[in-house]
Amino acid sequence: MEEKLAELFKMTRDYNNKQDKYYAQINYSDFRIQKIEMSLREKHNHSFIRHYIICLHNDAIINEDEIIKLFKICIGNTTDK
Repeated sequence: MEEKLAELFKMTRDYNNKQDKYYAQINYSDFRIQKIEMSLREKHNHSFIRHYIICLHNDAIINEDEIIKLFKICIGNTTDK
C-alpha cells in the first residue's frame, strides 16, 4: 500500500505543477480504517470539481491499482484545459 500511496502523491505533485486552473488534493488517514480522499479543485476559489472518499478494509471491492486508475480518470479530463 505504501508504494501505491507514494505513486499517488507523486502523480498529484506532477499534476499540480503543470496546472494553472485546477489542483488535485489527496488526504490519507489510517485511524480505525484506511481512508483516502481525492479531490480536484479550482485554484482561484478552491471549489470542488470532483471529490471521492474511498474506505479500504479487508473486504473492499476496490484495490490500490483501481484507486490509481480512478485518480487518472479524475484528472484526465482537466489535463489539457
